Amino acid sequence: MRLASYIMSREDVNVRIIPSKYDMTDCEIEELAETLDGMNINILGLSAYVWTWDVIKKINSAITHRNDLCVMVGGPELKSRLLDDWEGKPIFVYGDAELFLDELCTLMSEKRDVRDIHTRDIISDAVKKNGVYYTPLDRKIAWRNALYSEEFFKKLKLNEFSNEFVWIDMSRGCTYQCGYCGFRNRKGVAILQKDAIHEEIINLGKIDAKRVFIVDANLGGIPAIGKFIFSEFAKYAPNVKIIGYLRPEFLDDEYLAILEKSNIEELRFGIQTINENVPRWIRNNDITAVKTMLPKLKDVGVFWRAELMVGLPGDDFKALKESFRFVIDEIQPSLLFAYRLTVLHGTEVEQLCNSNVSEWVKADESSGGKVLASFSYSEKELMEMLDFSNKITNLYNKAKVIKPTYEELLDCMKNKVNNES
Repeated sequence: MRLASYIMSREDVNVRIIPSKYDMTDCEIEELAETLDGMNINILGLSAYVWTWDVIKKINSAITHRNDLCVMVGGPELKSRLLDDWEGKPIFVYGDAELFLDELCTLMSEKRDVRDIHTRDIISDAVKKNGVYYTPLDRKIAWRNALYSEEFFKKLKLNEFSNEFVWIDMSRGCTYQCGYCGFRNRKGVAILQKDAIHEEIINLGKIDAKRVFIVDANLGGIPAIGKFIFSEFAKYAPNVKIIGYLRPEFLDDEYLAILEKSNIEELRFGIQTINENVPRWIRNNDITAVKTMLPKLKDVGVFWRAELMVGLPGDDFKALKESFRFVIDEIQPSLLFAYRLTVLHGTEVEQLCNSNVSEWVKADESSGGKVLASFSYSEKELMEMLDFSNKITNLYNKAKVIKPTYEELLDCMKNKVNNES
């Protein structure tokens, strides 16, 4: 929607957003292709995320007969996927694509041949490398028109838009450099201008949005902007429930006071581990901030969830149990989740795979990079870690009011095993 809002004020461009399911059937894809044929469009944009990858490839294949159609594919999956098996000649772009799309619209409005566009080494400020146009990693966010304004709905013909659950971004990128993270499409963090944030929050209030997921890696990008965002919601859209990710390092007493007055559905904090044997360049978390600031969230009534990671190099079953014990007994989140480490293409952790280094890790490429073993745990131990994590998080999250202690959860798990035997 950011791309659509950026170009919607051009007089030579008509923009449509076509809602589509990520699990479309082949018949639904054929119906969509027929609809697209009837719309006489010049540029089709497809979003490349892990959950959309298969369906957008099929959509592209269904419209390859349109030699005059420029198919633009952009999204984080381009960094870790092979592109040789795409039919036709889609244009792949990685990074912030507002200026890229704007230039593409200009080229198409000038009746340029799509085949000529593919031969360009540079479009706007994006440089072509190995078949993908990469936009600058340090560019500011290009912003032209506010999301969710009256003009936004009118121009994009969003007559069936639902205000029950809304997505929005206020920043892009991350100031932290975790070795496993794929959220690395730019250098540092870029933040939307304050006046743009202000206008869009007012718009969310005007459309009576019920819930909003702010999809930033860390809400606002930096603590000062995060505080500004929550304060703006409290003033101009107080009924909107907020979901988002934050870092423990962002919190201070002022931030906690702002959160206490905010309408929060859920804040998510990636703790990953408290095991200091996991190399700092991999986890890149401040364990002191985890231990001192997160327990205070309960005191100000914030509903939040803690997220741990299973299979980090340097971790093992004993240390993982201690991470769970600490989170459950000492910081007591509202919800507790644990995720298996995935070794993503292009990350620093990937360099530990299939190499003769002491701190090695093994991953399953056929499953998208799910970790299998490392120098600190075996494949068998990892399976035990995953099973334990699944059981203890399920039990913890079932308790809605009074959260059990770590020892109580262990007793419950033992009793369940005894009853089943």
